Parts: sequence; C-alpha cells; structure tokens
Amino acid sequence: MYDSFSVLVGGKAGDGINEAGDLIARLMNRLGYRVYVEVDYPSLIRGGHDFSIVRCAREKVGCRTDRPDVVMALNDETVERHAHRLGGAGTLVIDTGSVKSVTPDEADEGDDDPSDESRAVI
Repeated sequence: MYDSFSVLVGGKAGDGINEAGDLIARLMNRLGYRVYVEVDYPSLIRGGHDFSIVRCAREKVGCRTDRPDVVMALNDETVERHAHRLGGAGTLVIDTGSVKSVTPDEADEGDDDPSDESRAVI
C-alpha cells in the first residue's frame, strides 16, 4: 500500500465529476486513508470543464498536490489540461469512447519500462 497518492478526475460539466471524486474519497477513507477533496468548476451556467482532485494519505492531509499520481480523463480537454501534471510514474486513465486525442498507438499499453515518465492505460 502507498503512504500517499492523489487522483484527478476531469470531464465536462454534467459528467458526474464531483460524484466520481466523492466516491473515490469515500472508498479510500474506508480503506483507512485520510482524504482531502478539492473540486474545481467554472462559473458558467452550463458547460465547461470540471475536475476533482482527491488526495489520500496515511497521515493527516490538508491540501491538494499539483502532481497527481493518476489522471482519469473523461474527455479530450482533461487530457490537454492535466496529463502534463502527472507526477513520477503517473498513470493516465482515459474513457476510450470520449477521448480521441490519445489513440491506442500512442498509448503505452502495459509496457512496464521504468524509464517512462507516465503511462496511458486504456
């Protein structure tokens, strides 16, 4: 088990981003982690890009991190805005039905090369 890690979930407004972040936070809390959740959404009446960052740690957590370990992208805009923020051997998880900017040929499908900075998991 990890001592701490963070997950960013992003997509368009109405995709259930807040609910996904809350679900991850509740799951990790039940597994014994302390959690911090930050939700970001635009001040628009309809539409826009939403994302939620869930930080989990064995010790008390008081803020988010700018280098998430996992980015879960439900649309292309999330890949464009957040994939570069992945920390260390971060993982990019995409919805293949909605994300077209990352193709299977571009994705690193299961290659465990430790020299890779990040991996795309489809």
